[in-house]
Amino acid sequence: MPGPPPASEEAAAGALVHLPPEGALLAPSLCACCLEPGGESHRVEATGGPTLLIQYCPACHEHASAARTRWLAVSFASLLLGLATAASVVLAFGALEPWQQSLVAGGAALLPALALLGRGPRHPHTARGPAAWWRPQGSHGWSLVATHAGWARHVAEASGARWELLEKRAVRWPWPVLALATLVALGVPAARGLLGVDLRVLNHHEVSAVLIVDGRHSGEVHPSSAESPAAGLQLRLVAGRRHLQLMGKDGRVLADTTGSLQPGVDHLLAVSPEPVCFWIERTSYGRASTDRPTREPLLGPGPLWRLPGVVDSWFAPNPPSSDADSRSSGGLLLALRQGRCASEPAQALADPNP
Repeated sequence: MPGPPPASEEAAAGALVHLPPEGALLAPSLCACCLEPGGESHRVEATGGPTLLIQYCPACHEHASAARTRWLAVSFASLLLGLATAASVVLAFGALEPWQQSLVAGGAALLPALALLGRGPRHPHTARGPAAWWRPQGSHGWSLVATHAGWARHVAEASGARWELLEKRAVRWPWPVLALATLVALGVPAARGLLGVDLRVLNHHEVSAVLIVDGRHSGEVHPSSAESPAAGLQLRLVAGRRHLQLMGKDGRVLADTTGSLQPGVDHLLAVSPEPVCFWIERTSYGRASTDRPTREPLLGPGPLWRLPGVVDSWFAPNPPSSDADSRSSGGLLLALRQGRCASEPAQALADPNP
């Protein structure tokens, strides 16, 4: 049995044993966690690095072997919590900026790992998992991290290696959990892309207006009456039920409506003091092309319309089809157009509460 360790080793939070440039480390037949007599062998390996066979007592071997299962459970918990949080912030807290949503989701995914890392070992144990592992030291080779300073001293003396005490408890970072947290954070922009919708806001009044989405200022809409691709305000929102308000700079409420924005299609919010009609022009190309675009009027009083798909041309005609496209499979483009209503009943957009 070894004698009592020096006082400096008792105060230390572990030690580093540096691998000699041309040699290997030799581990004593003592438990690497509590320095009791060993009996259970455990191989400490590093990918592309050295290997060391160490000993654990039966009690320490149990918690060292269970560490992998514990971290696997933590990884699954982090993934589930992160995905649930990401879905919540995207759907319920659409007012947050995308980077804020990513930060919240990634932080939530780290909570299970932080709870596990915050718990220290119980005396006389010096680790809750493995008591030794390899750490790369750049161009200087490898070092063995040991949670028990006295055991590290025995390794260094038996191997003729250099060693040093650690002032802070060595922590083996859970790289799989960190990778999952990063994946969840990066998944928020992808979710916004899948659940997002484009909303075009058109203001035919003579005064500028402010768009308010779910009580949050979302941009200014300048007056526009002529058909132009740059008319109005275009922004991307998260699909779902949204409260939309258009407040004139003169204090008037130009629009106040609540509607469900469906993912995968565009939407139009338009107000006007005079009757205005909107329609969708469908232009086909290739073998399925037709001589003239087909027109589909937007029905209903507004001011919010769900368009039949993704608009390719806003307030401008689609490119004309040509004979050169007749051999290709072609496709279909949608254009949103506006103009005076040809016949009654006209679409009156002035009522803010349809």
